[in-house]
Amino acid sequence: MQSVGDLAQMHLLRVQQTKLKTNLNNLTQEVSTGLSFDPASSLRGDIKNVLSLNSNLQKIENYRINITEAEVSSNAMQTALTQIFDRSTTLSQNLLTSRLTTSNAQLETIGLEAKNNLEQMLASLNSQIGGNFLFSGTATDREAVVDIDRMMTDLRTAVSGITDSNVLEATIDTWFNSAGGGFETLHYTGSVSNRTSVPLSENTNANIGITANEQPFRELMKSMALVALATDPSTNLNINDTVEAITTASVSLIAAQEQLVVLQAELGQKQNKISEAKAEIETERTTSQMAKLEFLGVDQYETAVAYEETRNQLEAIFAITARSQRLSLTGFIQ
Repeated sequence: MQSVGDLAQMHLLRVQQTKLKTNLNNLTQEVSTGLSFDPASSLRGDIKNVLSLNSNLQKIENYRINITEAEVSSNAMQTALTQIFDRSTTLSQNLLTSRLTTSNAQLETIGLEAKNNLEQMLASLNSQIGGNFLFSGTATDREAVVDIDRMMTDLRTAVSGITDSNVLEATIDTWFNSAGGGFETLHYTGSVSNRTSVPLSENTNANIGITANEQPFRELMKSMALVALATDPSTNLNINDTVEAITTASVSLIAAQEQLVVLQAELGQKQNKISEAKAEIETERTTSQMAKLEFLGVDQYETAVAYEETRNQLEAIFAITARSQRLSLTGFIQ
């Protein structure tokens, strides 16, 4: 049975233990952050400037999140545009050569290449980052365009029975470019609304919204589809009409590439804007962190010494109490 004196001593040890644990936790925070755990006490209650700095740092952090998202998305979009441009450039070069051939086999080969290019372009327009589709406008939860099989099936239905290249070209142009046409109503599955501007800093906003419904994309798809359908055996064009359709497609493909270059350049300007905002925000963040450190910074050496002293004191109490209780030092300190 413990005496009154023993109980009083144990109570005193528990009080000291609680106080030392609290001090150790506070010192651990100061060692890891370099800042005082109790701003009000350190500044004698005058925390107005610190509150202002904290608010500014939170605002900066929000800007940093926006910048990161805009940077990642715009880079991925630029990559997709580059892929589309590079593939279409190779196709246009091959189309120029194919105009000189009268071989059905060679024409079918160039038609297959055009279809494959169209399929790869659709895949690029369905690029996504973190589950968000990049070219779907505000409808980032769904793909921007349908797959190649459905597109070719619907196009074949639209041009069924056509045997004249001029009529074929006009029909495909209407399907891709007219309001209420096949592409707009059935094959662009994104939103008609583009994404809104995102604040990157106090005075900088960026809107990187590009949808698969943009005119350069329609023109590229139209040109590729024209070649694919003109060389498709189900269309039944004669050799002369097929070559004429390919010639028209090669010209419109080059014109569409020029429009795509403009789109790439505009996105590049926005990427530069994002980079400039990033540098600005990082500078402002560093300045604010240094100002906060000036207000609340602790002497790292003194804090480390105080931490070791407090831990030693806890270990001493542990040595006293461990004899009567089954304790580990780790469990005791926690």
